[in-house]
Amino acid sequence: PAIVTTAQVNAAVNVLNSARTDLGPALILAQLTVGRIGDVTQLAQENVRLETDGKLHITFRRGKGVKARKPYTIHTYISGKWKVQLHAFLARKGPGLLWPGSPQQRKKYGTTIRDALRSINPEAEQKSIRRSALQALAKLPQATEDWLMHFSAHVDRKTLYRYLGWGLYNEGTAQHTRAMAREALQVPEEASSTRVA
Repeated sequence: PAIVTTAQVNAAVNVLNSARTDLGPALILAQLTVGRIGDVTQLAQENVRLETDGKLHITFRRGKGVKARKPYTIHTYISGKWKVQLHAFLARKGPGLLWPGSPQQRKKYGTTIRDALRSINPEAEQKSIRRSALQALAKLPQATEDWLMHFSAHVDRKTLYRYLGWGLYNEGTAQHTRAMAREALQVPEEASSTRVA
């Protein structure tokens, strides 16, 4: 799947909003939690807690990620117009599922979100959101594999590595290995200036 930037996700949210769907907040939550669209659209009102300072706590209790590792909570942050939009959306929703419907309806939700993304980036897929967000997290110096697996809901590292793919690497791991190489593998200064015939 093509990489999608946060600006492209934001543009797709605007497309969904102008089409008067309630799916803009689903795309926002998928971006901020590295969540699968199918899992996000199974969230209930009580699974989403938004604090006034922008702290956002999402507990996944249904979907593919939960089948693999049981319910889990993602703690993230939201600000600006995304925070305003999510707050307004949650305020008008009652208890129960935020996006009610059958599995077929959830599939339509996913198709609508994918089509909004493709209107911005024709090569985008639903997986583009997840992979792009996960790769953005992996570039952070403090990112660890365990932390990335918590966000991705992967249960083994091989799947995580495949998901990161495309020659990208974990910046935290890269910094650690560079520091070790600098210490252990460097040519001594005097040897490096000696000319080799």
